[in-house]
Amino acid sequence: GLDPGYDVSPAGRVITRGSLDWYLPFVPRVMTLLAWLPARVAGAIWLGLNLLALLAVLRLVGRHLVALPPGDWSDYVALRHALDTPIAGGERLRSPGAFLEALRVGALDVAMPDVRLCGGITGLVKTAELARWFGVRVSPHNWISRLGAIASAHAAVTLPNCVMTEIEATPTVVDEGLLDPPLRLDDGFVVVPEEPGLGVTVSESFVEQFATGA
Repeated sequence: GLDPGYDVSPAGRVITRGSLDWYLPFVPRVMTLLAWLPARVAGAIWLGLNLLALLAVLRLVGRHLVALPPGDWSDYVALRHALDTPIAGGERLRSPGAFLEALRVGALDVAMPDVRLCGGITGLVKTAELARWFGVRVSPHNWISRLGAIASAHAAVTLPNCVMTEIEATPTVVDEGLLDPPLRLDDGFVVVPEEPGLGVTVSESFVEQFATGA
């Protein structure tokens, strides 16, 4: 009883097969309009539009779950071919091998390995090297961890295909208490510590203070 635009994966999930064809023609026009708005406003509107598109797809398939199984990059490829805007992704992938699948099919303009998930600094550097062979740039993903940001920065400065590294710069109590010295930014750039290792010391007393039971 599925719509012809859908198929069932071996895991029993419903995956999209051309299900966003109706949506893609609108994307370039929307991006052009959003370019005139402040970044935060444009981001909120773009997120809302994508959620509406997802709800429309969910309505088409009723109670079935819409999801892309691991390794299926077809929607990324379709979106990349429809837009001039660079397509970034992969922040949840957990190995360089997982990125290789995306690179082989031409799904990404920018790979976003997360040092906390992809195998540490070694995994990040290996992912970047794979991406370079495919002519793909790298922007290390990091949202919540200041220690991860510093680890990413150490790797990023060695990568010829790195365009930027993601930093969550909102001041918090963690900034002052967890790391010595804390993460420092200078005119939008990360100041990479020069001391041995990652160049910072983690405060064990701070960790104990905020630790929760397993």
